[in-house]
Amino acid sequence: MPDLAPPWGSTLSVAELAAVRSEGFSPVGQVMGTCVHQVFAYGPNYGGGLGMGGYGGGLGGGRAYGRGIAGGLGSYGMGGGFGAGPLGGGGPLGGGPLGTGGPFGAGAGLGSWMTVELTGYSEALRSARRLALDRLAKEAQGSHGVVGVRLRVRWLEETARILEFTAIGTAVRAQNRDAKGQPFLSLLSGEEFAKLLRGGYVPCGVAIGVSALWVGGGAGVNWTTMGPGYEIQQYSEAAARARSSAIAGMHEDLRRLGADGAVGGNVVAQVTHQQEGGLPVRTVEFSAMGTAVMRFDKDGPDPISPVLGL
Repeated sequence: MPDLAPPWGSTLSVAELAAVRSEGFSPVGQVMGTCVHQVFAYGPNYGGGLGMGGYGGGLGGGRAYGRGIAGGLGSYGMGGGFGAGPLGGGGPLGGGPLGTGGPFGAGAGLGSWMTVELTGYSEALRSARRLALDRLAKEAQGSHGVVGVRLRVRWLEETARILEFTAIGTAVRAQNRDAKGQPFLSLLSGEEFAKLLRGGYVPCGVAIGVSALWVGGGAGVNWTTMGPGYEIQQYSEAAARARSSAIAGMHEDLRRLGADGAVGGNVVAQVTHQQEGGLPVRTVEFSAMGTAVMRFDKDGPDPISPVLGL
């Protein structure tokens, strides 16, 4: 009997499978990448730190003990003893006298009126997503790429601040062609992937941007029962800043990938409330993701030409 190809599993629907095969690709199998991360979000009362593994950042400009025990990148920081400067980001125990710009925090008092971007915490969330996608790509070695990638983020142990990042998709291989190099990743469905190829574009990766802002507990946040209702300005401003920063980060990824642009993008917003050291920490988080694409016939005419049949 002739040798039979090994069976494969996939996340594709019937319509997606038909679309992928119509463009000369065959499924290889289902692939997955996972990253479990412990994350902490310290507000500016702690110097605007980060958490990415064991201790994360606490004192200083977000780089207290490195990027966490699990994060690596240096055993005791990334540029200085307990922070980015002598004992912080430019001053003792923070970016100012005891914080970021003022005594004990961001501005005057305890930083209760400020909205501050948690750069290290944002990077931790982005790095965890990227690590899950990199592991998915590693499992897909031997294929040309992965379509229908879905990234799920969920709390594994919320009280311990442990998040699970899982990426899953279907590896595909072009028929009668050897797979060389790094497989592409695409968030597009099988049908969208086929339409992308017909349009003269190819996927070249997943672009990610993440931003998290600490929202100060000023009167607009703490006294929400006053009056018939009004805008909570701190949250509005934090949402706008976080979204802008997340999209800017995604654009940086697009430039790194050499892409012309991104399709199938989505922006997810989340507001969290937690206690760190007995103090409230309010964060506004935005994550932006999209499939990076490039034209494979940049000098040729637009491959999409409408036809009217009579």
